[in-house]
Amino acid sequence: MVSSLPFGGEIAIHLEGYWCGYDGENHEVFGGKYLLKEVYKCYLICEVREEDFIGVVRIGDAQLGRRYMIPSFPREAMAPSSPYRGIVAADKKTGKVIGFFIYETINYQTLEDITKGKPIEELSYSERMGYIKTIAVDSHFEGYGIGNALTEKAVEPLRKAGSKVFVSTAWKHAGMINLHGIVSRNKFRKRLEIPDYWYPDSIKEGFECPQCGNPCHCARVIYIRY
Repeated sequence: MVSSLPFGGEIAIHLEGYWCGYDGENHEVFGGKYLLKEVYKCYLICEVREEDFIGVVRIGDAQLGRRYMIPSFPREAMAPSSPYRGIVAADKKTGKVIGFFIYETINYQTLEDITKGKPIEELSYSERMGYIKTIAVDSHFEGYGIGNALTEKAVEPLRKAGSKVFVSTAWKHAGMINLHGIVSRNKFRKRLEIPDYWYPDSIKEGFECPQCGNPCHCARVIYIRY
């Protein structure tokens, strides 16, 4: 079976099927469809640039929900005074943004804001953590290892800045977690799940979830890596 990428190249798909596994730590069963492909390498990873903003918002709207990511967010991530930092994966041939990553360093108080006050007991209140805020890949390039490469790349500056603990979040809809494969491959472990996490914000801000529409009923899943 062969899949064509948007620019005309072809990559062989090795195997397609379904998987099922048991998470012994959290006592949950995960399952889904898999599509194994060759790793796509015709891209560069670099810090977000002004010319990347439109591409970042385009992918954010498609993958995270329309209006979830406001157009000014990439610019905020680039500002020297901002706590956020961004990296993008750009296709070597076209220069088009095919994936992006927003990250920052946080403390435990900020983590409690993210978890809506629900504690993660093994973490110290004084601990500085690297937070993977947002990751998304163009749907045409999913399954080629780009999300995994972005995750690995973002951990490097956070570790250099002194973070020993890393936090990532994902959304869960109809029993499926959107980033479970990526974060699991990068040694993150599920620690917390919050049902209907974005419901109030989706009504207030009017953003449309790609799974639920409006309002959003997805759960937010918190992952930790040491």
